[in-house]
Amino acid sequence: MDDRFEALYRVHLQLKKAAGIATGLNLLIVFLGIFGIVAFTLPRQKKGMAVRKVLGAGLVDIIRLFFQEYAGLIPLATLIAWPLASAVMNKWLKNYAYRITQDIGPHVPVGAITFVTAFVLTAAQCLKTAMANLVKSLRAE
Repeated sequence: MDDRFEALYRVHLQLKKAAGIATGLNLLIVFLGIFGIVAFTLPRQKKGMAVRKVLGAGLVDIIRLFFQEYAGLIPLATLIAWPLASAVMNKWLKNYAYRITQDIGPHVPVGAITFVTAFVLTAAQCLKTAMANLVKSLRAE
């Protein structure tokens, strides 16, 4: 009997493993995308950062100014993704005789982790640029 149950659920266990791998790869792609966008737009902002630094702005002010551009996009993307994920999960769960109910519980930590990781990536890139001698970049222009 145990072998029969194992055979019945083997496909679902493989799906669970594949979903875990796909989730990890998806998060890697998201974080690489955030890193790429910040790395691409930061050199454009270098002159503005240099002027602010010369006028007395601190590192925290520069990081906050740059992060404000992205702070609204991450919650917006999360709010779009939650209903889509919920709809897909509800459709998938309809195939089972015994269902579980979904709540927002698992979605909140993932959104928070994504937001915090995006902030850390943005702050690290800004810190690297702001710690450089930005006066040289002003002289060059």
